[in-house]
Amino acid sequence: ATGLYPLPPKTPLNAVIHGKFERPGFTVEKVYFESYPGLFVTGLLFRPSNPPPGKLPAVLNPHGHGGRLQDHGLAGVRREIASGAEQFEESGRMPKLARNAQLARMGCVSFLYDMMGYADNQQLSMQLAHRFGSQRPDFEGKESWGLYSAQAEMRMQSIFGIQAWNSIRALDFLASLPDVDPKRIAVTGGSGGGTQTIIIGATDPRPVVGFPNGMVSSSMQGGCTCENASLLRIGTGNVELAALFAPRPQGMTAANDWTKEMLVKGKGFYEIQDLYALYGKKDDVICPDLLRFPHNYNTVSRGHMYSWFNKHLGLGIKEPIAEKDYKLFTKEEHAVWTDKYPKPPGGDAFERKLTRQLADQDSKLLDAMSDKDRRATLHEAWKILVDRELPGAADIRFENGKLSLPAMGEVIPVVILEPGSKATSNVIWLHGEGKDGLFDEAGKSVAGVKKILSQGSRVITADLFLQARRRISRLALRRSRLLSCRGQLCRSHIFAAAQPGRLRIAPLLLQNRSRNLRRQALLTGAHR
Repeated sequence: ATGLYPLPPKTPLNAVIHGKFERPGFTVEKVYFESYPGLFVTGLLFRPSNPPPGKLPAVLNPHGHGGRLQDHGLAGVRREIASGAEQFEESGRMPKLARNAQLARMGCVSFLYDMMGYADNQQLSMQLAHRFGSQRPDFEGKESWGLYSAQAEMRMQSIFGIQAWNSIRALDFLASLPDVDPKRIAVTGGSGGGTQTIIIGATDPRPVVGFPNGMVSSSMQGGCTCENASLLRIGTGNVELAALFAPRPQGMTAANDWTKEMLVKGKGFYEIQDLYALYGKKDDVICPDLLRFPHNYNTVSRGHMYSWFNKHLGLGIKEPIAEKDYKLFTKEEHAVWTDKYPKPPGGDAFERKLTRQLADQDSKLLDAMSDKDRRATLHEAWKILVDRELPGAADIRFENGKLSLPAMGEVIPVVILEPGSKATSNVIWLHGEGKDGLFDEAGKSVAGVKKILSQGSRVITADLFLQARRRISRLALRRSRLLSCRGQLCRSHIFAAAQPGRLRIAPLLLQNRSRNLRRQALLTGAHR
């Protein structure tokens, strides 16, 4: 789903760290590096002012929606303080920064990096990354295309996948720092940052402790295009994805949002705890009850995370751990790009260049493999795409013009056209109208089919899923592409998987038609 299979090459980061400034107990530096050549990740690096000797633990902080510049404002933070959600009028206004400041005071190197479209990460816009609502016909094409297009989706190119790679490379950046202990790296984020935390934990073995806050749920799975991708949650969801972190220590909280069901038996947390118990580590996963708060990563939630990291990173800090106030950063202190370090190009041309670059990179990866490795790689990928093991020739039946897979109760209509003489080869004929595509309006074979038959080849075709008499209306297909995002009706990308329980017509289309084609291919072997 991330488009990271097989894993891309890790090109030089070319990291730049500059613009150091200080607050009591911690320092901050501006960072940028290249996750792919020409694609930049930006953020702020927090360090303790007076670090203890030796290498330090590190914490990766994906930020979630609102960005690292999210500001409650004075009136907003006063409401938060009144509810017990924050403590300080100054630093409490920007909770994502407060989290990193406290982690640095606790002796950690903490990296807060920008999701695409936020703060200094503007090569792909906020509108594109997080508010995409309708298809762009001029961004479709075989040679040049944009994200959310058919060409991008068929190659598993998505904002979600690119951000997942940015997170992996952010781990690379942290691990490369001379003052960081690469064996003591943690990861935490809230909301959309919680989604990134889940995915980092599921795809990268390096984090030794995690705290995906506000997104581990059997209910809502992520309401933004940046949290969804084709094939991501088919038959699964965030609870099982978070469980992939086991047996490494993992914390989360349940708030008065979609995570509240985590505290109900059968809805998530207790099942994850049972999994940890199989490893003999039942106490290495927690989900404190914070139902008195709405969706958040507030000072109370952060307090649970500080205590969890204190324990599992071996920080040795006396508890309880209390945050301290500090003066907010100036606009100049926030900015990664300056006159000396100018921002890189972005926009439509960059988007097209990036999708082409990723496609070329994947082609080179496959071309460099041996035939055996390439076949094995593609075989594994197709098993995921069609959501099952591929059947063998002995598993299918062909009778009375119908091809069946009895074990699955599946049947597709098939037409076989024989040449005038004994067939020397088999050709599977694919057409958007299924079997009807073999014939013209007069019921005679179309020119292309006639040519194949005249050359001595047998032609085999079928009505694939939703084709010909088996298809649903085009209107229904169009309607099925409308996905509900945070209570609103929005047009998502054509092939993107919806959340569990919702209609996923396009992945279903791909899976079922792929299975149909596999059975046709096996049928050709029976006619050799």
